Amino acid sequence: MYARQSDSLIHDTVNENYLIQYTRGDSSKVSVTFEPATKIVPRINCKVTASEKKKLFVYEYEVENAPESKQSLSVFVVSFGHGLQIEDGSSCSWLSRRRMEVKNKTLDYSDMWMWTNKIGIQPSSGLTGFRLLSPQLPGINSAYFQGKVSGMKYPDKGPNLQVKTQILRLRSFPRNYVVKNTISPGTIPDAPRIFFDTLLSYVHQSHELGWINNTRDDDCEADERAEDGIVKNLDKRLTTTKDLIVKDKISAAKSRLQMFLNKVEKLWNRQQKEEAKNRKNPKIIFTSEAYALLKYNGEYLLDHLTEPKGTKGDKKERE
Repeated sequence: MYARQSDSLIHDTVNENYLIQYTRGDSSKVSVTFEPATKIVPRINCKVTASEKKKLFVYEYEVENAPESKQSLSVFVVSFGHGLQIEDGSSCSWLSRRRMEVKNKTLDYSDMWMWTNKIGIQPSSGLTGFRLLSPQLPGINSAYFQGKVSGMKYPDKGPNLQVKTQILRLRSFPRNYVVKNTISPGTIPDAPRIFFDTLLSYVHQSHELGWINNTRDDDCEADERAEDGIVKNLDKRLTTTKDLIVKDKISAAKSRLQMFLNKVEKLWNRQQKEEAKNRKNPKIIFTSEAYALLKYNGEYLLDHLTEPKGTKGDKKERE
């Protein structure tokens, strides 16, 4: 990977480690192994509920370390929208702290919540109790995971500066983390009319991330076709709603948006029935992540859709 004179940093592709080799002052050779904290296969699930009394959303995470992992999972980090007021509601035994300060020229990871534990989650195990409370709507963000590794020490001053610099880069965030998509508190929504595009993007992103299975839609209304699939029918509901908003037919738009929200509830009920029927290996139809994104962002839009200033009712009154 890098070599100059007797100092080198070699990638061991078999064990996925890095071998640091250099010469000491007495001309003896030294070899030190750097083990990255990425030999894990994490899985994450997030469920969101609304707390009406405090007007907060409760984000609850379940983290698993897959059987094929070679390390215990000892660090779990959630990123969220900048400048938000988040209360740590963690009920698990892991230590947590807000605002993990890691910055470089292109990335700013200052708005993160980190949980750490010396023992971690062993392979083939999982843990719940990771909780965040926030007034902000769910958005798609990143989760970072790090495996437990032993500390690396040099028997003397170590290799030259260039090799040390390269090692620091390998250990830095986010190179030394495994990244997964999840949902967490998002940014402040745009104006309701513009935010429709965001909600529509959540439908397609959820499909791409495996949170919505574009299978046959068995929860259709009269104007939908089951063979079109779940994604197309959700898309159709939102597109029709947006067209009505453009025409300033707000009452009709609200009615269509409510139909979209009703469909979201039906899909979530269908998923829950599937999980109750096949507890060990349920089919993914509509995950808790997709449900939270579409339900709470959709309800926000429904509550904030208002008629343009200077109008009374929909344009139908003038047609």
